[in-house]
Amino acid sequence: MTLSPDYDFDVIIVGARCAGASLASELAQAGRRVLVLDRAEFPSDAFSTHLIQADGVEFLRRHGVLERVAEAGAPLLSQVRVIFDGVEINEHYRSTDPSPGAMSISRKVLDAALCDHAVASGATLLTRAEFRDVCIENGRLVGIGVLTAEGHRVIRAPLVVGADGRLSQLGSSVNARSYNSAPGERFIYWADFVGSTPSPQMLSIRTGDFQWAAYPSDAGVLTVAVVPPMRVYEQFMTDPVASFDQLVESEEPLRSLIGDGIRTNRPRGTIALDSFFREAAGPGWCLVGDAGVFKDPVLGQGIGDAFRQSSALAGFLDGVDLSRSQAVDHALLQFWRWRDRDLTDMYWLAVDAAEQRSLNRLETAMFSTLKDNRELAHTLAVEIPAHWSSSGKVFNMRTVLRALPEARRLPRRHQQTLVRILCERVALQLRRDLSAATRRRKLRPLTVSDPVGLELLAVEVPLEVAKSEIQAPAHGEPQ
Repeated sequence: MTLSPDYDFDVIIVGARCAGASLASELAQAGRRVLVLDRAEFPSDAFSTHLIQADGVEFLRRHGVLERVAEAGAPLLSQVRVIFDGVEINEHYRSTDPSPGAMSISRKVLDAALCDHAVASGATLLTRAEFRDVCIENGRLVGIGVLTAEGHRVIRAPLVVGADGRLSQLGSSVNARSYNSAPGERFIYWADFVGSTPSPQMLSIRTGDFQWAAYPSDAGVLTVAVVPPMRVYEQFMTDPVASFDQLVESEEPLRSLIGDGIRTNRPRGTIALDSFFREAAGPGWCLVGDAGVFKDPVLGQGIGDAFRQSSALAGFLDGVDLSRSQAVDHALLQFWRWRDRDLTDMYWLAVDAAEQRSLNRLETAMFSTLKDNRELAHTLAVEIPAHWSSSGKVFNMRTVLRALPEARRLPRRHQQTLVRILCERVALQLRRDLSAATRRRKLRPLTVSDPVGLELLAVEVPLEVAKSEIQAPAHGEPQ
């Protein structure tokens, strides 16, 4: 059905990187008139670990983008090597897996390729365009104000999607509230090395309460990340370069992987970032990617999850008459419910992995047990990061029972500690499961009382209970 001539586009997408450009491609291929805009001009870099898990690689292949990004020299990462407190799990992707491996791509290469694909699919790309404000009619968002080199202009559409990242201006302007928040407990710094000839593997190390990661990227570089706990942040920042190099040198598996490689750039990174879900949709608007759900980057899930959400949203909108607000709202609510179900498991896994603590004895015993079980080891290292299996397939009571024989050899006081840890973990999981048992709700009316640029109105979780008390949104979360 043809929309009212009052609308310039069917869908406006704010943000033209992974989530926005991929969504623009899918919607344009379905015949929608799509505008995707960004304040940057491409190719340009973005703050990112560059890692794309195997499900994201499969998305690029399906959409014809993988061949182009592979031309930049990024190898397929077909091996996963995990070393936790000396316990090593070494797995390869199998021919029976849905994808043969993961990949690490510079955002200059990846984002430009995604934007080009969006344009080739029929979307309109507007760069150096800054989102400024929203247009509301009868409680619905019906357009946005954009600032370009030619000045301020208003662009109208029955649906506006925010794909503008963790600090989403669109999310702020519609007062999208956050829930299930968790404080960041680790910071991350990374740099590129050249001159080494590492195998196509993803290396992840955890020793004590420190973590490291390394994987070959495009242009022949090896990307190396250090992920220390926040307790050493001030000490690290007295000399970030020397601190980074010292941490890299402190882990022998990492030194061996780097070999004769030389660091080519100054390490860059970020302080700890809080994790959160945001309300995903409202009358005439929706959030995708990091704008809607931000997870700690320790698991490298951001890019792949952006692709997952874009595909899902496009699917829910398929065949929907955008001139019928009720039909649009129903599709957005379906997407919201799907998103929370799909990402909750990985979200809490990232929160747990980012805690600034050492592994406890029960966890160490569990990993020791897993390494001798080929199927569970493959599930942990390969299938869970790619969303092919849930963490519950590995981290369950059966795994705990397998680990108990080793735990029984510990002194009695340590056995009592294990019982306490197990009880605390079960109680935490029950609270998280209850937070997912949600009630049906309608999209709340859109009211905008604050100008764009103010702090996001969020439901905060007190720091001292953030790991155990799960905060729901003020208006209830989707079913």
